[in-house]
Amino acid sequence: MTFSETLDMHINALINRDLETFQKTLVPDDRLSVILQNGSRLADFNDIIHFHKTWFSDPDWSLELNLLSTWSNQQTGCATFQVNYADIDPTGKAYQLRYLLSLIFINENENWLLVLDQNTMLPKVR
Repeated sequence: MTFSETLDMHINALINRDLETFQKTLVPDDRLSVILQNGSRLADFNDIIHFHKTWFSDPDWSLELNLLSTWSNQQTGCATFQVNYADIDPTGKAYQLRYLLSLIFINENENWLLVLDQNTMLPKVR
């Protein structure tokens, strides 16, 4: 599978809340790191899977991804998206976030696997 095909598989699994397919795109060890919008870091593979399992089970959120850039060579691939995220907080109030999502994959034994998922908040639109 090419980098582009793996990226599409990863994004489609995210949008469709498909944890099994999503997990197939991740490097399955301590090289994987997820940095959330608030700056906290998830670095344990099992913690990352648990986080996504919980998030995917929440039916209230939706997101729109707009690809800003992508590149790859034989060993590494990177994609950056602008994300428009909508959700409902625990009190029932709707909210929206805008952030950048950068994904870095490595090519390991002809498989592209995610090693870094970096989320960076964007300033609020006035």
